[in-house]
Amino acid sequence: VIVILLGVLLLKPRFQDGILSKPKKDTKFLIFSFLGCLGAVNAAGLVFMLYYQLIHLLGGSFSSPQISLLSGDPLAMIFLLLYLCILGPVLEEIIFRGLILKSLEPFGQMSAIIASSLFFAMFHMNLVQLPTPFFMGLILGFVTIRTGSVFPAVVFHILNNTLRGALPLLMGGNTPLLNLMITMFTL
Repeated sequence: VIVILLGVLLLKPRFQDGILSKPKKDTKFLIFSFLGCLGAVNAAGLVFMLYYQLIHLLGGSFSSPQISLLSGDPLAMIFLLLYLCILGPVLEEIIFRGLILKSLEPFGQMSAIIASSLFFAMFHMNLVQLPTPFFMGLILGFVTIRTGSVFPAVVFHILNNTLRGALPLLMGGNTPLLNLMITMFTL
């Protein structure tokens, strides 16, 4: 968080020039874009399964990092939830869809979307998770370009992290309600 805040302060972005400007309203586009974000996570899961199988066939292996809110420390749980559901998405969108995407836009919108998505995926420093932030970044980049603002990307990122990250952790594992929610998201 400190590094991201320092980056924002040192780069002194022009926030009024599309980073924090008011988004163009296009309700239908925004609804389909949010559904696309949910779908991107599912598509990323398929890509992950493919490269997991490839690595396994080549004799390699890797494990998925575990994050648990059930450690018993309520203060740690509160801080993790605040970062996962609010602070992380806001700062990451300002950096990746605001500063980086906007800085790369003169080289072409599609190039800027792809590059900022790749940087976003690498920022997560997790081979297991790599396809998910990359695909999400593609959609969030497109949404930012189309609406002229980072606000919709921030909202979508918050909703995604809350629905896919915080709720399962808070529900304490494999429950029928959680399974129903995951099935609905997948559909």
